[in-house]
Amino acid sequence: ASISNATRDLSHELHPFVLEYIGLVGALRTLCRRASEHGKMKVTFNEQNVPPRLDVGIAHCLYRVAQEALQQVTDRGKARAVTVELKVEKGFARLLIFDDEIGLSSEQFYSGSTGLASARERLLDMDGTFNVTSTPQVGFTIEASLPLTFLNSPVPAGQPIRSEKTI
Repeated sequence: ASISNATRDLSHELHPFVLEYIGLVGALRTLCRRASEHGKMKVTFNEQNVPPRLDVGIAHCLYRVAQEALQQVTDRGKARAVTVELKVEKGFARLLIFDDEIGLSSEQFYSGSTGLASARERLLDMDGTFNVTSTPQVGFTIEASLPLTFLNSPVPAGQPIRSEKTI
């Protein structure tokens, strides 16, 4: 049973079906709640101007950035507070992640993370941007943005959101 549960959990992490059914906002809210429950830090989630349905490729890419960033912060265990913000503005979906960990450079933040490096590459392949900045005595900021692609036809609630794009 233990191997079966581990396989199921890994499968859900590799392809978060929750994105297709509750959307990016719900998936990020759940991810932040779980990170807060399992870590020694408070994780806050905010969203602004996010439509109920985003292109699944965009949603998946931004979810991966948040997932990998929260994993990095949790693994190091030095941050006490993390804020995750998702905003849609000026034709872009922007994900901002702030933490209060001090003492590392921006390069050190994601130098050992193949997951975060992979998420960065996906963003760049989709004409997005990815920046990590470290402010002394303040902490880290990760900013990931992607140009928006909305679905043209509405999808009934509970139905999977499909996209032509793959990442």
